[in-house]
Amino acid sequence: MDNRIIGIFISVITIYIAIALYDSPVSFFEKTAMFFSFPSMVIVLGVGGGMTYMGKHLLKSNEVGENFKKNLITAGWIGFMMGLVSLGSGIHEEGGTDNIAGGLAAAGLTVLYGYLAGYIARAFVTQKH
Repeated sequence: MDNRIIGIFISVITIYIAIALYDSPVSFFEKTAMFFSFPSMVIVLGVGGGMTYMGKHLLKSNEVGENFKKNLITAGWIGFMMGLVSLGSGIHEEGGTDNIAGGLAAAGLTVLYGYLAGYIARAFVTQKH
């Protein structure tokens, strides 16, 4: 079996074990659901993919994977900043301070997705010399 597939399998299992060990009164399904956000993944893949495509003509074929990884991580941080702006824009509304912790957690998902997707993409996109 390919070492990339085994590596993803080990990573995913480790993440699920960490989620299961997290001490919380909610069920495992609810804890796992806290780590999934389709809009966050769209931001990371869309912005990171777009930035990579913009600069693809400047790269050698074996450099695309590393560049894609860096762009996905950068896109995760851009998404985090977008989340902070979104969180801050509603702070002065009624009940605006009630959701600060949840808003920070949701904003942090884009960073998590950026790092995970970046390293996975590098493993699959990078070509051997």
